Amino acid sequence: MSANDNNKKKDVRAILNLVIPAFIAVAIFLTFSIAIAFGEIYFYNYRNPESITPEIGELETVSLSGGAEITQYFTPCTQHISYLAYYIVALPEDYSDGASFVMTLYDSDNKVIISQTTPFSMINNGDWTVDYFRKGLLKLPLRVSDSKEYHITFSVTGCSDDACPCLILTDDVNSVAGLGSCIVDGTEKDEMTVYMGYGYPETLSRFVILLSILLVFLSISYCLYLYYRETIPGRAENALKHYSNPTIQKIKLSIAIIIPILWFVLAMPDIVYHLDSVSLDPSWRWILNVAYEKGYIFGKDLFFSYGPLGFAYYLINMGDTATYKMGLLLWGCLFAVAAYLFARIFIAWRKGHISTTSLLLAFIVYLLTFHESWTDSYLQFMVVMSLVLWDIGDRTAIIPLNVLITFSSFGKIIGFISGIMMVLVYALFRILFDNRLNIKERLKMLILPVPSIIAMPALYLLYSHSISGLIGYVANLFNNVSGFNMTQQFDDSYSELDYICFFVILLVYLLIFMIFIAKDRRRAAIFIAAGVPLFSAYKYGVTAHGMECSAWVAAMPISALMLDMPLGIRNLSEEMPSNTLRGQRPKVLYHPVLQSLICCGCAIIALLFAWCGHGSLSGITEDMHSKAYTITHLFEDSREESLYESGQLPKEILNIIGDSTVGVYPWRIAYGAVYDDLNIQFSPTCFDGAEIYNDRLDAISAQYYRDRGPEYIIMSCEVVYGQINLLNDPQIWYAIKDNYNAVYTDDEFCLLKRKESADVEKTYTLVESNTYNTSDRIECPDWADYAVIHLEYSFTGKIRGLFWRYGVTNINIEYSDGQSVYGTALVPQISSGFELCYYPQDTYGVESSLNSEDTPVITAFTLSGTGLNSMNDKVIIDWYSCD
Repeated sequence: MSANDNNKKKDVRAILNLVIPAFIAVAIFLTFSIAIAFGEIYFYNYRNPESITPEIGELETVSLSGGAEITQYFTPCTQHISYLAYYIVALPEDYSDGASFVMTLYDSDNKVIISQTTPFSMINNGDWTVDYFRKGLLKLPLRVSDSKEYHITFSVTGCSDDACPCLILTDDVNSVAGLGSCIVDGTEKDEMTVYMGYGYPETLSRFVILLSILLVFLSISYCLYLYYRETIPGRAENALKHYSNPTIQKIKLSIAIIIPILWFVLAMPDIVYHLDSVSLDPSWRWILNVAYEKGYIFGKDLFFSYGPLGFAYYLINMGDTATYKMGLLLWGCLFAVAAYLFARIFIAWRKGHISTTSLLLAFIVYLLTFHESWTDSYLQFMVVMSLVLWDIGDRTAIIPLNVLITFSSFGKIIGFISGIMMVLVYALFRILFDNRLNIKERLKMLILPVPSIIAMPALYLLYSHSISGLIGYVANLFNNVSGFNMTQQFDDSYSELDYICFFVILLVYLLIFMIFIAKDRRRAAIFIAAGVPLFSAYKYGVTAHGMECSAWVAAMPISALMLDMPLGIRNLSEEMPSNTLRGQRPKVLYHPVLQSLICCGCAIIALLFAWCGHGSLSGITEDMHSKAYTITHLFEDSREESLYESGQLPKEILNIIGDSTVGVYPWRIAYGAVYDDLNIQFSPTCFDGAEIYNDRLDAISAQYYRDRGPEYIIMSCEVVYGQINLLNDPQIWYAIKDNYNAVYTDDEFCLLKRKESADVEKTYTLVESNTYNTSDRIECPDWADYAVIHLEYSFTGKIRGLFWRYGVTNINIEYSDGQSVYGTALVPQISSGFELCYYPQDTYGVESSLNSEDTPVITAFTLSGTGLNSMNDKVIIDWYSCD
């Protein structure tokens, strides 16, 4: 036997030693994955509730005076506890500075897990107080066992016996799973438990954990395979032969056919929205569905974050309406575009432009972060897929790409901005940095976004026949985006760990981009372009919606991006320099190493997305049932019974209004869906009190109430994100005060009627300007009637706002009658100026403000919050007096 034959046998043995164990391990993992996946889909639901609180039953108060200690035993529902909420009453008004509430958690061996001391000043008297459990540098939720019994003790320290609060006990012992006995000062309370709620963070499902392990395993195996393939002599030449094996080709063909079909079906959103209440989100979604038939023109009559085709995102069937039929037609066209794109993916695979490995990776990324498809994420997903197809050489993709972007310009504004920015970034990067492009190809890059840029204004003019409307619509596109980032913020929207995970996603994404910069400028362009929706989702999460929501929004577009990753054997062989095939080891390792880094980086991104988004397949059954129900009930009314139950108005209000025009403040506009004969009018911002992102929108709606407002306004006192009622859109409040009186008031509503002659609009004269420290308590001059606070962000604050967020700015207002109110201040609104008048927080206060001249005025205010860290240390305030 020759030496060459021996070497070949050694080569084969070395490869078999690697491949056979890997094959067995993959087979085992796949078997368990399939079993657990079916179990999770059909039998289990691992998406745990964020909180569990008991119903109110028979209550009893227990004083914590005299060193009393209350102990509650319980068994956790999951393996983590995020927080515990308890209900304190009878908190004294006068207590010493050191008075605190002490809560200690013990394990089953009576060892202290964590002890937390909360000052009385941080406790909500007569309401829920939440104590978060966080340990370690990453502030992780506590890890516990769901098979052991734990207990919590409650006590107070630093207060006298006559100044101690009370805890509440309830007899609803079965309302929270796992509750055990309750002991008060050594005596067990029969059939009573502490009235408290547990916070259980959502954890990754077992299938997603297993799929994550499989993804890591396959990534390591792939890297080892590349190493052995290039370091064992002769394997490089034979790689393509094994790649062309008929059996392997059949397997890959099956994968390439099945995955696009499954992906198409799973990614389809449920296009019909079920209107179930008159609250904030359902109300503006209802407006989108009726605006066209009521004759409202976006950009002229309405200024909102959605456009004239916004109804397609939340299609509501309210009978045989033209809007609903148009929505079904639009979605038929969009699904046809999606089917075309998935067919082109298969064709690209057949041509070798997309590898089987990349196709598998993209689909696994989607499965890891599976969530019910949202219409806006779905459209963005298709935009990225179109751009990927264009990038790999499919020039027909320019048509669906521009169709989708143009649709978004009339649907959801942020989708249009994200889409057009993505295409512009891609085109400019290729033109400037891709040296392989000739002049003709660079011109093609310039043409890429042109159709949608031309189509958007042309189609809008066909829609509104108004140049001024077009200008207003375009201006609203950008004002809404900048205003959202400044006003819709919430300090506790995510945990430190969630933020770290998403930040690591961005860093790994940047690392892969740098690899492409060095290796392949074409792929670097698509990677930086897809970074636009990723960064947009990141900003969406750090403001008010949380990183979990960011992961859901970004995961679908990023999964489409994975299709363009160079992870196939064919990619490696085509991109290797010629001397690689001759076995020169130093250069042979260059491309496999980079390809391994790309593979591992994509795997890390997928796993972190799954972590941030609490990935689970438990929703697949419900999602598919929902889609099937929609398809089989397309022409049924999608207004739920709960809408009519929650949307009832007092008969007195309905009798007073009659056939007159009526508006609703702030946002329960969906009363119009409950009462078909209610003659509702919309303000230009669709609804007020929540979507007023800047003073421009505030002024537009204020002018509407002055000039052509409805005969009646149904007013309630509701706010979002802890804002101060009526100070979040002060210009509207002044217009209402000048033009309306209260004619009916109860605990929930105040009905306003338009005055026969409006009060004269006030004018103010600047008297003086003073400089203060931003965090000072600022006393208002006795003669001042109006103030303009010139809040300016510092340079570092602007950088912070661009790459993170500005933070919440709070304001504490003191009135002349001793009242005070504290809440979130909208920086654009208070910077444009506000009256030093009374801002009522309930309906009776509204009635008093409108019908009486004797109302308190603002005497002082104090700014606070994390938002001040982004501002200059000094603030200038202009003081005005009324003429």
